[in-house]
Amino acid sequence: AGGTERLPRLIGEARALELILRGRTVGPNEAKELGMVHEVTTGPALERAREIAAELAAMPAAGIAEAKALVKRSADKSLDDACGHARGRFSVLISCDDDAVDAMQAFLDGGEDINKR
Repeated sequence: AGGTERLPRLIGEARALELILRGRTVGPNEAKELGMVHEVTTGPALERAREIAAELAAMPAAGIAEAKALVKRSADKSLDDACGHARGRFSVLISCDDDAVDAMQAFLDGGEDINKR
């Protein structure tokens, strides 16, 4: 079902081979340590997923869409090519989107947390 293709990309070839060849499964905490999941929650998973979704929905849609597209397209490019493409797309976004300009200015004025404006 694609596990032998996806898992090495997610956690690296050596770790994936160890799990696949031994048929070993992992619990939530080890899955997080390996990079198989981003977060382990002790409460209701759907509630936490909705919190994350609300956090993302509050961010500028164009910036989120651009970031997703850049990450998806960078896997098959060299680092130099991917960085060059990202710089170009950033320039377009920052020059055409007033929200992006405001967010960048807030970042420059107050540090990383642009949501505290």
